[in-house]
Amino acid sequence: MEKLLTATDLAEILGFAHRSIVNMAREKPHLLPPYIRVSDSYRWRPSIVQQWMDSKSQADQQVQNVATTKATEQPKRGRGRPRKA
Repeated sequence: MEKLLTATDLAEILGFAHRSIVNMAREKPHLLPPYIRVSDSYRWRPSIVQQWMDSKSQADQQVQNVATTKATEQPKRGRGRPRKA
């Protein structure tokens, strides 16, 4: 059985403050990996955190690829009357 991560451990891994992790777990749980509630504290499985981080990095890569593709396309012409130069 793997040792569960605390909010402090996750904060250190993600580069956030401990309090930010706790607040996000309470108010915006969709921003964090799935957690296990133990009494008044939150715990994370290291393997789930790793999978979550991998999926986030793949999603970021896909967004960057789309952004670079759009940047190389020719700009669309605006609609309506042309502006004075």
